[in-house]
Amino acid sequence: CRSLFRGNQNFIALEGSSTGTTIVERLVISQDGSPLDDASSLAAQTTDTSAEPSSREYDSAQQLDDLAPTNGKLLLQDDFDDGELNSTIWTTLGEVVLKDGQVQLGLPNDEQHIDTWKARPYLLTKKQFHPADGTLTILGKATFAENFLHGYGGSFAAMTRADGMHGGGPGWENSILRRGVRANFWPAAFGFDHSLEIHEKPEPNTITLLIAEGFQISPHSRSYLFRIVDDGQSATLTFLDAGDPAIRKTVSHATTSAMSSSGHIGFESCWGSPVLLDNIRVYKSQGETPEQARKVE
Repeated sequence: CRSLFRGNQNFIALEGSSTGTTIVERLVISQDGSPLDDASSLAAQTTDTSAEPSSREYDSAQQLDDLAPTNGKLLLQDDFDDGELNSTIWTTLGEVVLKDGQVQLGLPNDEQHIDTWKARPYLLTKKQFHPADGTLTILGKATFAENFLHGYGGSFAAMTRADGMHGGGPGWENSILRRGVRANFWPAAFGFDHSLEIHEKPEPNTITLLIAEGFQISPHSRSYLFRIVDDGQSATLTFLDAGDPAIRKTVSHATTSAMSSSGHIGFESCWGSPVLLDNIRVYKSQGETPEQARKVE
């Protein structure tokens, strides 16, 4: 079974019966040229996982300033440089640790993967926020581990209007928080137009996909800046490549009245790759339209 996602090279396996003997003869394996339009081959992009990101340097703090609302009140800001998590601001669920001035969501196993079926790790605000009190804008930087395109790849999500506990049951939707509006970035799914997703979860055992679109991914770009805007009636997710800010995209969708509530803000990692969080900011905007708060692209 080949990988569903670009960014992987895989073995070809021949499977026999568990109760008898299977004989394979005259096996021939060939491969046509890559259908990709770009000049570089897929193999060249994926075999060197240690390659450095683009040499172009950008100031992430300035980029986040540019993403901030034009008339927003800063409610929360943390660069995680104090040596320990600020317990007056944050709480956690699952395996969340400070590492080199960043928050690491998820502890990998010996194969550098996270168990994708257990309850997901979360960094959660202690305070609850209600978008009806003012449009919320959440900014930050997310950096994936080197294996973020392996298998199903890594994913990162932020939830607003969220409960502070996990759902229940065996499905993936129960490994996230019980309730909330979820903006998800899944880089390995870009070829299937699901790299950017917005869900809403009104109950512990149900989830609805509101919108999903693709996003341009460079196999060697592991750091991204994000912006989530929640005005109580809709949710908007913007992602951009920290090494090349021209690579950016915004998706937005209305939420239902069932999701009209206050809740925590939570940051989530899963699908096999730890995520490092940095430079988290939360703003509240009043007296301006949601479009102004989002700084229309």
